[in-house]
Amino acid sequence: MAKFELKLPKMGESVAEATLTNWLKEVGDTIEADEAVLEIATDKVDSEVPSEVDGILVEKLFNVDDVVQVGQTIAIIETAGSNGTEKTTAESAPSPEIVKEVEKQVETAKETTQAKIENTGDRFYSPLVKNIAAAENISQEELDGISGTGKDGRVTKNDILAYVENRATSKTETPQPQTVVEAKNPQTAKAQATEPAKPKAPVSVSGEDEINALLLNNATQLSQQLLRLAQQRQAVHHLCCAMEKVHRSMQPFMQPFMQPSQPHQPPYPLHRFI
Repeated sequence: MAKFELKLPKMGESVAEATLTNWLKEVGDTIEADEAVLEIATDKVDSEVPSEVDGILVEKLFNVDDVVQVGQTIAIIETAGSNGTEKTTAESAPSPEIVKEVEKQVETAKETTQAKIENTGDRFYSPLVKNIAAAENISQEELDGISGTGKDGRVTKNDILAYVENRATSKTETPQPQTVVEAKNPQTAKAQATEPAKPKAPVSVSGEDEINALLLNNATQLSQQLLRLAQQRQAVHHLCCAMEKVHRSMQPFMQPFMQPSQPHQPPYPLHRFI
């Protein structure tokens, strides 16, 4: 049985190490080619490390949260070959000068960015999360208050980006206090505070406006009176018509008492009310 050394691949010129965040396979698990074995996190991206061969995971060389250098062997995979121990040759190891230069850059970045954000208690933050927090000026207290959706409540890249977006939205919706403007111009604010309030100018009303208002009031009252008179005249008209109908209906009964030469006339002129 041959053994294959799974090494941390090169992920860019400025990336010299990565943090092991999660093992996707356990010792004794069967692994297929191009299948992810573990998850890592760097200052720029979170990714998975796939296997280059088919076989069985027989040994883990690092634990979760350990920092692994580029080119280091992470795990041993037992394959079905018979050529002895097989080593990865896909990528050549970087030169010592480049490694030292990258290590200096990483240490400088850690001092400026990661010094403010530390792993507290059971909460672990990947280098990518710490880098985003430093770039967005997120304090340790704010980061500890973010609820993570990763394994064991770990804060992922999507969690911190969502928090940054929500914080930016809340800042745009919050109105700016007026005291900031006053602080920029203290002399203007003091002058406005000491200046007495100007009395409001009285509203003048001309005689023409009073006449127009009086005429409008009289016209309204006159129209109401005319409306009432029209209603009364219509009522009198209906009353006279009804009385005339009653008179005509009474003529057959009053005919014996009337003189033949003088036809009976109503005692009042109905035509005057029609």
